[in-house]
Amino acid sequence: MKVYRAHQGNFILKEGNVRLSDRIKIREEYFGGIVFNTETGDITEVDHEAYQLLIWLRGIGAADIRSLSRHKGERAIIPVLLRGNIIEYIPKTSNTSGKQYMRLDRPPRDYLKPYYYKLQTLSAPETVHLAVTYKCSGACPDCYTRRYISSTGYELNTEDLQMIINKLADNGVFQLAIGGGEPFLRLD
Repeated sequence: MKVYRAHQGNFILKEGNVRLSDRIKIREEYFGGIVFNTETGDITEVDHEAYQLLIWLRGIGAADIRSLSRHKGERAIIPVLLRGNIIEYIPKTSNTSGKQYMRLDRPPRDYLKPYYYKLQTLSAPETVHLAVTYKCSGACPDCYTRRYISSTGYELNTEDLQMIINKLADNGVFQLAIGGGEPFLRLD
């Protein structure tokens, strides 16, 4: 659905609202933030202004797209976020006409302070590779896992692995690559 059309270097928006997509997870970083699409696995880096807009949308739910686009910084980033499926357009219909969406008198960053300062700013890797076993039935000459079998002497049990995976998720790691040796040689 076309939400906007180009007009003399600007864009004209249809009536409706925008919100952060349900499939999007965001994490603050020193340069702004990271946007992770849980459906596709795509990762996008955004600057501070775009990240603040996304945090604000997450906090309020949805905003009137026309009042949002009256602000210069937001007007520039809205088409990019829409094309990237980071934010979603909610058309104005009879079902949503009675529902109130936030209309803006000031730019979102002015409204943001109550949401922004409650955030954790712990940075974490985007992807972690977790070797769940060193067992392997292969004999690949360049395999690194055999080097570590004697130095560790044991493998983590299922409960410890689950605890590690939960901590990674709690700290903002977006993707977990499970490997080893051969993970399917584990009995669990």
